[in-house]
Amino acid sequence: MSPKIREAGTIVLAGLALALCVPPLPAGPLVPLVLAAILIWLGPKTPKQAAWAAFLSGYVFHLATLHWIKDVMKVGPPVTIALGLLLLFAYLSAFQALWAALWVQCLRRNRVWAWPFLFTGIELARGLGQMSFPWLHIGYDFGANLPLLQGVSIFGVYGTGFFIAATAALLHQCQTRTLDKKWLIAPIVFWGIWVVAGSVRLAPSVGPGRMRVALIQPAVSQTDKWDEAYFQAVMDKTFRTVSKVSGKVDLWVLPETALPDFWTWRPEIAARFLMLSDTSKADVVLGALEAVPNPMVPNGARVLNSAFFLRPHKAPVRYDKIRLVPFSEHLPFDNILPALNKVKLGQSGFSSGDTLAVWNSGLPWSPAICFEQIHADFVRQAAQKGAKAMVVITNDGWFGNSLGPRQHWNIHRFHAVENGMSLVRAANTGISGVTDPRGVVLAQTEMMADTTVVANVPEGAISFYGRYGGWLEGWFWVAALGALGLLWRSKPIPNR
Repeated sequence: MSPKIREAGTIVLAGLALALCVPPLPAGPLVPLVLAAILIWLGPKTPKQAAWAAFLSGYVFHLATLHWIKDVMKVGPPVTIALGLLLLFAYLSAFQALWAALWVQCLRRNRVWAWPFLFTGIELARGLGQMSFPWLHIGYDFGANLPLLQGVSIFGVYGTGFFIAATAALLHQCQTRTLDKKWLIAPIVFWGIWVVAGSVRLAPSVGPGRMRVALIQPAVSQTDKWDEAYFQAVMDKTFRTVSKVSGKVDLWVLPETALPDFWTWRPEIAARFLMLSDTSKADVVLGALEAVPNPMVPNGARVLNSAFFLRPHKAPVRYDKIRLVPFSEHLPFDNILPALNKVKLGQSGFSSGDTLAVWNSGLPWSPAICFEQIHADFVRQAAQKGAKAMVVITNDGWFGNSLGPRQHWNIHRFHAVENGMSLVRAANTGISGVTDPRGVVLAQTEMMADTTVVANVPEGAISFYGRYGGWLEGWFWVAALGALGLLWRSKPIPNR
């Protein structure tokens, strides 16, 4: 076998091995070993060779883990979306190329200790700005294993990623005989304590639920949902699903854009939801669009993706989505380059809200719409404002019965545990469900089922990370920049 063919095979294998670690796929607990094997493979290369190899393996990784985004082409411009996907995978793979090049530089300068800090800094950078897409942080790979998941309540997704990277670097050093193999006891003891502590945390039962919720999963076809010809049929199906619930609840939760139009344009449907709240004497939260007149923006109105909170015999309260999906809901930098507002890609053109809400339906909770809950700081801010649960409404119907909704569920649960909060999640086609503050599933639906769930939600308590996660991430930024500065000032060691 020629060296080029062998290298191509290794590139594919590296990408697929990392993909197998992303929940719901099963190899998440092995991610430190997989990352260590990749570091061993990259070690003998030059920085340029390592960057290129990691970029290509990263492309394989992202194709394997994010291929489900292609389903958006069923309801959007296929050529534009396909081109956007190729560019998205290249953008995300560039981060892997960067940490690979820095890894080789650390080896050449005998600064291996610096690499986990640099890796964590790159993870942080991937979640910044209007192009942020923090979907595949390496810490999420622990999300499907409950004993491993508990540690994130202290260290968060970035601290967990740091320890994974540090373990991989230490394993590399032992395998290449730079360190004596007796050092292997360090990760064994560390992760052993991590797992035992997590198991101890899971042992006692949680307190009784303080809020009884009814989750509505109508499983409306995405191709029909936005077709005016099917609007009445979609709404009738939604209310038929609501009628399956019996008994008293404190909060009805319907998915993102459960009313697939502007709230104020459909007063007859809004009245039916208000009547549901009045007659059941319970709160209701559902998603819908809203248009707020504003002559200063294109088309004369701000278009909002919103959650409407209805209380018996009271006026609706609206929460506007703050963290928008790049390209799908807004074009990055359109506030800097106004000409971009004339470009239309699918449903882009939304405006963002600016106020995180905390509501109360038996216990205080914060609403989140879809993509928002993949941001660690978003959930942390809700916890710091007093929320004891996150109520997420989403429309994963875009992606069918694929890995996408399952990855999304894993990330939402991860950040709830990270901050010590219960999770309530209603998705149009699934997964809908409830978890306690430790991530234990109390109720969960099957994908693509027209169904409901009724469950009692226990009260969470803000975690260590929820209180101090901002300081921890700030420290990682300082450490990453300091490591980069020291690496820059050091000189390569001959023959390394």
